[in-house]
Amino acid sequence: MNYFVNVLDKISKPMKRFGELKAIKAIQEGLVGSVGITIIGAIFLLLYVLSAPDYLAEGVTVLPFLSDICDKFLIINALTMNMLALYVSVSIAIAFGKEYDIEPITSALSGLMAFILLSNNGTQTAVLMSELTDQSNSFTALDATYYNGGGLIVAIIAGFVSIYIIHLCYKWNVRIKMPSSVPDAVENSFSALIPYFITAVICWGIRSILNFDISQWFTTALLPILGAADNCFTYTLFNFIKTCLWSVGLNGDNMLSAICTPLNTIWLNENVAAATAGETLSHVWIANIGRLDMWVSSVWPILFLLLTSKKLKHMKPFAIACTPAAIFGIVVMACQLF
Repeated sequence: MNYFVNVLDKISKPMKRFGELKAIKAIQEGLVGSVGITIIGAIFLLLYVLSAPDYLAEGVTVLPFLSDICDKFLIINALTMNMLALYVSVSIAIAFGKEYDIEPITSALSGLMAFILLSNNGTQTAVLMSELTDQSNSFTALDATYYNGGGLIVAIIAGFVSIYIIHLCYKWNVRIKMPSSVPDAVENSFSALIPYFITAVICWGIRSILNFDISQWFTTALLPILGAADNCFTYTLFNFIKTCLWSVGLNGDNMLSAICTPLNTIWLNENVAAATAGETLSHVWIANIGRLDMWVSSVWPILFLLLTSKKLKHMKPFAIACTPAAIFGIVVMACQLF
């Protein structure tokens, strides 16, 4: 046992340093910050599944009183989960900028601009049909292909690149200085002008001049390799290491989530797209899947024991207070599965 603890201690030290890196902390905080958007999109997708006629099975509609507006639920899903990378580009930029004491609005705008430039996929011509007049109007729109989970890696890279450029410019005093009498908002705007320009030129050069598509490269080159991790063995090994880190007093989730969360989120969005199209879900290891195994096998038995044990009556109020959170975890997981 002592040998096992010593091995974990040796592993935990570099993992702890890894988890304390500014970039890793930014990924963790930025992705966690976007969870609310994911939950909202998942809830409305679940409402669509339950209200769409014949979706679950022929002749089966769980919420028939919502069938007339079931297609409208997909609008919110499309503008939340299917635009996830756009939101993440802002949240990660803010989280990473906070590590360098950069003003949040400056961080958010820089990360968003970098993401849009790096994920630029040209434009598309669309045709809009009017239900009232049966007339069609064509218009040109920005191609938002990489605004969903497939562009998550680009969002992370955009946040890092844009914020680090601002950090270096501020560190080397490469900025436009304003008189002390100028309001802070104006000063921040002009101070970020040169970093904005450098960021725009670099991102525009990578995507538009060199025509290097980071999302496509990641999808074709790396994702198939990393996708091999989507299996029970890797998932079990991952949770075993995470639990071992917790056993020696280290936050295993914080240390390892930056590695798996981007992939889990991409796989989750691919499942959502498949569910919306009525196709078979292709991924098992998605975000929060642990709520169905580790939580069910550990949290619920403990809660049941505390609620029913006569010897632990003093713990019953604590168990009652924890039960709503445990139920909410199951609801969140159900929304992501359906």
